[in-house]
Amino acid sequence: MSTTLNNPVPFYANLPAFVTGLLEIFQAIMIPVLVIAIIYAGYLFATAGDNEKQQTEAKHAFMWVLVGAAIILGAKIIAELIRATVASVAP
Repeated sequence: MSTTLNNPVPFYANLPAFVTGLLEIFQAIMIPVLVIAIIYAGYLFATAGDNEKQQTEAKHAFMWVLVGAAIILGAKIIAELIRATVASVAP
């Protein structure tokens, strides 16, 4: 007796194609959020004035926006690195 599994998402032929599709959706949603975060960090800089505490907060906010941008924009590269690593380890 054999059991077959049917593809629940027929428009993606395999797992790497499915992950690529998810990443495209993720990026389409997160890039506008990233733009809003950059505008907010700029607002924090503009309203900080001479207040050192607020300037430090604005710098930290901007730094984390840049980290998020690197993750969002580099998501496909990160996924490809993970796929290549798994493929080299798996028999």
